[in-house]
Amino acid sequence: KMPTILMTMEIAVEAVLPGGSAKVKTHVTGVKVLDRPGATLDAAALQPLAGAITGLGYTFTLSPDGVLSDGKVTGTAPGDLQAQLGQMTRAIEQVAMRLPLVPVGVGARWSARRTVHQNGIELTTVTTTQLTSIDGDTFSFTSQTTLSAPDQQLVQQGVTMEIKDVGGGGTGTGTVDLTTMAMRGDLTSEFRGKMSAAGQATPMSVVMQLTLK
Repeated sequence: KMPTILMTMEIAVEAVLPGGSAKVKTHVTGVKVLDRPGATLDAAALQPLAGAITGLGYTFTLSPDGVLSDGKVTGTAPGDLQAQLGQMTRAIEQVAMRLPLVPVGVGARWSARRTVHQNGIELTTVTTTQLTSIDGDTFSFTSQTTLSAPDQQLVQQGVTMEIKDVGGGGTGTGTVDLTTMAMRGDLTSEFRGKMSAAGQATPMSVVMQLTLK
């Protein structure tokens, strides 16, 4: 159980391209690690990581229907952290909210299916979003995600591991401001499975809650 991580970012559109896509730049202006009841790691242990993340940025291209591409980390970070950030940027591109290509109204539902590669594991996610209300340039939504994956093998540091019985999913509620693409809301996700290596089987379970303001 991790401490709470509070991250503040600035987001800016640097250019609008032909066809309506935008070149977007983000910048981490501050990171705080806060103790929370039941955490198995002290906040102080993660403070050096918070310092390393502060000042880093992320640039990407955002299409009109919510597809992120060409993601790159800006700034310098230790080598091991840089590799993790590279994986994180790919994950961000794969889970960004997709929008319909045709005009829709309250009650509309649409689904997006993606193949995600995370930490060497291939996953399939299906997210169904429902538009619940519209207020000027802001709309409210709910979302439901399912996660699945075939049994597979991966090699890390020379050790072959088998990943089986993968499942999970998530839910979300919030609002999106169409003038800035800023999202506010609460997203919860879960990943579970079974990892086997060297004759040892270990169950895996990761639950994460993300609040955007």
